[in-house]
Amino acid sequence: MPFDFVEFGLLALAHFIALLSPGPDFILIVGTSIRYGHRRAFTACLGIALANGLYIILAVGGFSLLRTRHLLFHGMQVMAAAYLFYLGVLLLRSPRPNTTSRDTASAAAGEHHSRLLIRGFLSAVLNPKNAIFYLSLMTLIVSRQTPVVHQALYGLWMVLAVLLWDMLVAWLIGNTLMRTVLNRHTWQIERLAGILLMTVGVFIVLK
Repeated sequence: MPFDFVEFGLLALAHFIALLSPGPDFILIVGTSIRYGHRRAFTACLGIALANGLYIILAVGGFSLLRTRHLLFHGMQVMAAAYLFYLGVLLLRSPRPNTTSRDTASAAAGEHHSRLLIRGFLSAVLNPKNAIFYLSLMTLIVSRQTPVVHQALYGLWMVLAVLLWDMLVAWLIGNTLMRTVLNRHTWQIERLAGILLMTVGVFIVLK
């Protein structure tokens, strides 16, 4: 069966429109980029992309557990809310940057890439809306007759799109020039990001 460029185009367009909508992952990337720079934020972006890749693999495989098991879905919602609240608390408790010393540099050095990778992965994988989104996307747009190999290529494209888009956001926010401009307001921005994450967590539970 030949590659269906129309189907792929619709899928890619719908996926990209979803990427433009900022969510918890976006807030995490912005906060990480401002404090640690874009290179370390790239690691969090990789974690987010890997979590999206996991859900895409499950969607291609016909995963529908979250649709039929409401208790599991609500359990993931509570876990996601708790984790977002935890990230918000971390941002609220982050120390005020001291530009006259090496405190910021040492703090960045202490934030290991593995920790940032896990933080990005958990941010995305604990969001059950990602699972529902990819399952709906693959169900509504991709035909049942589409070969699995083509679906795998669709999935690879979406993972790369998530990774590259998030890395672009991280670079725009966390490059040296932008960090210099935002440096005086880093503490306030982190507080705002923390409040937003905690608000999203509370909203998930109440919803």
